[in-house]
Amino acid sequence: MVAGSLMYNALIDYWTLTGDDQYNSIIKQGMLSQIGSDGDFMPANQTSYETSSEQASWALAAMNAAEAGFLTDDGSNSSWVMLAEKVFSEQAARWDTKACNGGLKDGIFPFQTSYRTKGAFSNGLFMQLAARLAVYTGNSSYNEWPEKVWKWSESTGLVDSNYSIYNMLDTESGCDINDPTMWTAEFGAYLSTAAIQYNPTSGSSIWKSRLDGVLSRATEVFFNIDPDVMVGTGCEFVQSCNEEIGIYRSVLARALGDIATFAPYLKASVTPKIQNAKDTFCNFSWMSSRNTAFTGLGQQISALQIVLANLDRPQLATANQTGSGDGSESTGSSSTSTSAPSSTQSTATPTASGDTGAGNRLVGSVCGVFAGVVAALFLPL
Repeated sequence: MVAGSLMYNALIDYWTLTGDDQYNSIIKQGMLSQIGSDGDFMPANQTSYETSSEQASWALAAMNAAEAGFLTDDGSNSSWVMLAEKVFSEQAARWDTKACNGGLKDGIFPFQTSYRTKGAFSNGLFMQLAARLAVYTGNSSYNEWPEKVWKWSESTGLVDSNYSIYNMLDTESGCDINDPTMWTAEFGAYLSTAAIQYNPTSGSSIWKSRLDGVLSRATEVFFNIDPDVMVGTGCEFVQSCNEEIGIYRSVLARALGDIATFAPYLKASVTPKIQNAKDTFCNFSWMSSRNTAFTGLGQQISALQIVLANLDRPQLATANQTGSGDGSESTGSSSTSTSAPSSTQSTATPTASGDTGAGNRLVGSVCGVFAGVVAALFLPL
């Protein structure tokens, strides 16, 4: 299910950065089909096994739609932020202090195996959602959560002193790290949050240290062969990665674009990592020396996101700029306040280096990556 949300997120990015709206009606239809009867991205056919990270990922796609000014059937985009706020409200209520002094469980229901674990991906996406809601709504109450989640991550060892980010801890085994694997998606979630928080806090030294530390560690772990080409995990070299792992790279790819936009002092560092994926379109591996035929939707979305990261991304928009959202769902007060950080976003307008024609050529020219992602729109999630 996370593949679907990341796919729609990438396609909204494509529209925002290129101005090409020919797929927007399909994107809208697909996303709205997943909101569920309670408007919290828990449709009946997914509820029994949906995880916190999957729910948060759909909420972030809705948040992206709100920020981009993506209109719904009523001619506004207010419902997107309401969906994101509903998910945030539910996940904040599930913050669990009974085990490990906090944290969001991966599972939503006690009968799920993942109910006993608290993972970096679930908690990273949750705090990123809070950070983006704070910017969009201007409601400072949301800003408490990125700090709270990050400190909790450090206190439990989910993020260690070297800024390694581990997969998950086990609430039934003394809150020990039961899976020390490091994944691109988890680093991406924490990097995007740190970049967003660095930006609205006018270069906060705390968030700068976190951003610098995680980026440095991500470079050591995922750019350890070629310093400018991302490598996933060990499974890449034996071609044993599953579809979900194939899509993880899209989260880190998008995070590199976030860093270039929200923390421009790092732009010179991340730009080569964005531009130098040599065989992005054709293979699971982006190293030119590793020519594999292992491709699928996850690889296509990851390829699309690293290409889109090359285009100039706007600052995060506010509700005042997109004309919607009251920010009142989860934290109480109305939040169309102008106290939210200002943005230069011009919604639904191609950026200077991301005009429609250039965007289409860039995204669709090699190995049919864009056609492959769009074709997946017509498949059931």
